[in-house]
Amino acid sequence: MSDLYLDSRKTALIAIDLQNAIMGIHTAPYPATEVVQRNRRIADQLRARGGLVVWVRVNLKQGLGLGFVVVEDACSGQDAEEHRFAFERIFPRLARVRTAEEVLNALA
Repeated sequence: MSDLYLDSRKTALIAIDLQNAIMGIHTAPYPATEVVQRNRRIADQLRARGGLVVWVRVNLKQGLGLGFVVVEDACSGQDAEEHRFAFERIFPRLARVRTAEEVLNALA
């Protein structure tokens, strides 16, 4: 992957669809518990460094004038194929795709 640097003071984590209901469904390739854990790790570190964390639903296509990073292993679908397709075909057109570790390492 390419280098990633995120200025925490200008970075927001927008956690999408991580309501209680996700815990009751099967997700793949990552279990919902791992997805929530990774999002929580990023949220905790980002807040500690002055960043913003928002737990909402957002239409990424609207842009909002922001640069988006989608964290591949902090998301999951209802099956692994759905997840693979989204991260190979859809999200790269809308955002930079990275892992939780890459985001954590990039936070300044």
